Amino acid sequence: MDEKKPPQKRPKCGSVAGYRQHVRKKERTCDECRAAYNAHAREHRAKLASGEKKPRRSMVKKRVEDEATGEKVLASAEAGSPETPTFLKRAGRALWEAITSEYDLDAGAQVALLEACRMTDRLQRFAAALSTDSTLWFELGDPQELDDGSTQVQVVVTGMISEARQMQAAVTRTLSAIGVLKQAEAKAKERSALDQLMEKRQARLAKAQREGA
Repeated sequence: MDEKKPPQKRPKCGSVAGYRQHVRKKERTCDECRAAYNAHAREHRAKLASGEKKPRRSMVKKRVEDEATGEKVLASAEAGSPETPTFLKRAGRALWEAITSEYDLDAGAQVALLEACRMTDRLQRFAAALSTDSTLWFELGDPQELDDGSTQVQVVVTGMISEARQMQAAVTRTLSAIGVLKQAEAKAKERSALDQLMEKRQARLAKAQREGA
């Protein structure tokens, strides 16, 4: 895996054409070109969603193949950086674009990155569910009377948190395996977003209990 060259300033920078020049030259994209390309992509997706523009048959076929196997991820719109998979959501798309704009990945690394992006999208959905007041992320077991006459109630944490933690670890391992994230750096990271969400939720519950007492 080779790191891409720094971007060179060209007359077409700040446009989609400038973005494509960076890609052809195997350079990182400059901020202006990346902003122009992202704006163009958002406009294109909006037209598809509104029905103003219909997807080409080949695009529909590509989306199905991407979702099933990820093989089309390895194809490029032109010689250069791989296309962003159309089925990725915001978090997965951001991860894909951030890494492919900085590194040249071989075929195997692209497939691994695709899976990491899919898991990132699922993590985003978990985080959204856990951060809402309507989601109950724990339940109380049946009360048990102890020998001393007191009552014990077991708190059972929902499997969503455990699954989210495992998925988060899998994303870290995948990115480490393809060389874009060093294991030591991953271990030294601050608390994860899920940890922070859980702490905030626990603080809200504790506050509600104090106010209700």
